[in-house]
Amino acid sequence: MTNLTKRAMADALKKLLQKHNLEHITIQDVADEAQVSRKTFYYHFHDIYDLVEWMLVEDCKNLALQHQGSGIWVRDVAVGLNYATENRGWLLNIYQSMDHLQLETILRKIVGPLMEASFEEALAGRPVNEEDRQFVLEVFTYGVTGLFLSWVGGGMHSDAAFLQDKIVRF
Repeated sequence: MTNLTKRAMADALKKLLQKHNLEHITIQDVADEAQVSRKTFYYHFHDIYDLVEWMLVEDCKNLALQHQGSGIWVRDVAVGLNYATENRGWLLNIYQSMDHLQLETILRKIVGPLMEASFEEALAGRPVNEEDRQFVLEVFTYGVTGLFLSWVGGGMHSDAAFLQDKIVRF
């Protein structure tokens, strides 16, 4: 039941974000839209930013399950870009409302494991120095996160296929 309640609050927030920036949405607004009490909200989340993080991470986990995480980071990024395009309205409102460093931190939590899975698959069991491994993962994680944030920050005007093509060439 806990995840159903959290999902109801996430869906309520998405609905509210279609019309308002995050700074104009209160905990009470989310609770009312989800038909739960403020107390229930605070039982599950510290604040609205905690809900945003949970919502983005969970949505990405669900995407990975639906697409069975290809292990090829470019395909995983393409799935994420398509998700972003489909949810453009509320994602832009999150971007415009949140501290970008906080949003970057959330995105790195999402992108990092994708990069790690792809890197491990590419290594195919070959040994690699741990320092080198961490460096490569950090470069790709920050690179993909930065490109995504730049694209969203630019209003997502170019389509996801254009950005995906640029990443593939990278």
